Amino acid sequence: MNKKIKSLLLEGKENQAICEIILALNYPTNDIYLEALYTLAKYYEDGVDIPKNLNQAFYWYEKAAVNGHSQSQYKIAYMYDNGICCKKNADKAIAWYNEAIEKKNKYALYEMGQKYSKGDGVEMDKYKAFTYFNLSAQQGLVDAKYQLGMCYLLGIGCDKDFNKAFSYLRGASEEGYLEAIYMIGKMYELGIAVLKDVKISERYYKKAILKGHVDSMYALGNIYYNAFKNEYKAKAYELFLKASNSNHKGAIFFVAYMSNFAIGIPKNITLACDYYKKAITFNDVDAMYYLGMLFYNEKSIYDPMQAYSYLLMAAENSHPKAMSMLGYMFYEGIGVLKDDFMSFKWYMQAANKKDKDAIYHVGYAYYTATGCKEDKQKAIEYFIKGAELNNIPSICMLGYLYEMGDSLPQDYSKAFIWYSKAASQNDIHAMYKLGYMYYVGNGCSKDFIKAFHYTNSAAQMGYMQAQYNLGFFYSEGIGTKKNLKKAMLWYMKAANKGHSKAMLEIGRMYEFGSGVKPDLKEAFSWYLLAANHGNDNAMYNVGFMYQYGQGVNENKLKALHYYNEAQKKGNAEAMYHMGLMYDLQDGVPYDRNQAINWYIKAAKLGHLEAQYNLVLSYQMLGDNYLDEAIYWCKICAQAGHEEAMMHLEELLNLSNQKSR
Repeated sequence: MNKKIKSLLLEGKENQAICEIILALNYPTNDIYLEALYTLAKYYEDGVDIPKNLNQAFYWYEKAAVNGHSQSQYKIAYMYDNGICCKKNADKAIAWYNEAIEKKNKYALYEMGQKYSKGDGVEMDKYKAFTYFNLSAQQGLVDAKYQLGMCYLLGIGCDKDFNKAFSYLRGASEEGYLEAIYMIGKMYELGIAVLKDVKISERYYKKAILKGHVDSMYALGNIYYNAFKNEYKAKAYELFLKASNSNHKGAIFFVAYMSNFAIGIPKNITLACDYYKKAITFNDVDAMYYLGMLFYNEKSIYDPMQAYSYLLMAAENSHPKAMSMLGYMFYEGIGVLKDDFMSFKWYMQAANKKDKDAIYHVGYAYYTATGCKEDKQKAIEYFIKGAELNNIPSICMLGYLYEMGDSLPQDYSKAFIWYSKAASQNDIHAMYKLGYMYYVGNGCSKDFIKAFHYTNSAAQMGYMQAQYNLGFFYSEGIGTKKNLKKAMLWYMKAANKGHSKAMLEIGRMYEFGSGVKPDLKEAFSWYLLAANHGNDNAMYNVGFMYQYGQGVNENKLKALHYYNEAQKKGNAEAMYHMGLMYDLQDGVPYDRNQAINWYIKAAKLGHLEAQYNLVLSYQMLGDNYLDEAIYWCKICAQAGHEEAMMHLEELLNLSNQKSR
């Protein structure tokens, strides 16, 4: 604006200013007067060198528009469209846009394209939107080039054409259009219309980031986050943090998530909580879920009721994992009263959204009648669904059902197939099962080397029963060379986790000096530990060592106590020794009836010496018990008891003499 025009406008002499504008424009058309009006309006709109005055701008735009000036028609349409110095009026806006369009005004074409794209004041029409964007783009409007590129990319109002999309978007990007720069970066990142090239993508994102483009910060953050090198995680965090300052929902979540799980930065629970809560204000359902899990898992802020509150919030927003977790919380009574029916309800809702863990739990609920009626057929259906989604517990459960013949026909081959599928994904339980099946030859040929391999794999991963079995394999040289030191090592690992049989085996190794120096005191301590963990054989051994003072001071009453505890668990050896103590008056008063009673219990469980002692006891009671003596003597003889074989002939002779 020259000084004279400025002076005239400041003095309010607008008509004289118009004349000066006309002279200054030197416009070679008959529309020079209208162009002058437009220029005057623009001065007022922009407030360059004179005070901004939108009312005056509106007045002069309208004056020029009425007289057919296309850019003024666009401007007045835009002001009606947005309620600038006038009441918002969509009808007038559209009418003025159409007036300008008749003169092929590129800005008006673009705005009507936007209206048809969004259904703003007109019926949505993607084809018309595409047409208007195309016409505007042909006149070089960069905004229209971008929109046209997006139409071709997404197939809006036209067939998808990635090459044309790339061409228009690249053209817009070269003119500095930020969204286009971002989209070209995205196309290189994903390999759309071009060869995938993360380096070029990174270059475009960085170019947009320099101009403050938030989506590019987030996109480049994602590239760094997913990079193999950990050093990029810190860069990702910086970009997410920067984008979060502009309230980018996804970036806010990632700041929380990375702080929560110490990805690229030190763990910061307080920051994670703050950013999860910030993300929740944007209705981020994942943030609701992870904040709930944070309150559940993190000891420093453990609060099951808070966990329940946020998980419920996520579940009510259809988050499947939150639903599944609520199922677990109701099942265990964590943060809520235990309620199997509510547990089943939430598991079912999550299962309906194809949450594979919930599908397994629904199957298990039907299998165990937990929160629903028992239905083994439905249980199997859900286990199959879970297996199809590669849910490992479902796969293992199918293996178990086939192995045990429970609700499915017993089929070791099918059990072996299911366990193999789970084991191939490093499932520790399935590895243990395969080790056992190769050992016994169920569903496969016996193969001790493979049995050792799978058992060793499960043991190395900490599976207690596999650790015990591996100790057994080393002690017996099954599938590997016999190695008593390694046997002791693995028995010890299992024992430290509470495996009573491993404790028993360690006791035996100390008792008999297998791989270690014999030590009866050490043996006794391990037997006692195993007994306290409920092992009946260990209880018997403790009783035996108390009875005969081995590794511990002799104590007949304690011996009787441990024998009694062992017999309660069906230990025939303990029953036999209790019979001996009463029979031989060993620490207890002589009581033949008690002795016979315990011998009978042990004998019925197949204890050979108890059976033979019954023979002797009944014979001592006289001829009235001769039949009982013969009965048990025959059983002993058939089992190969040599004394019983010789004794049987004597008893039969006595029986014959008695019958005469």
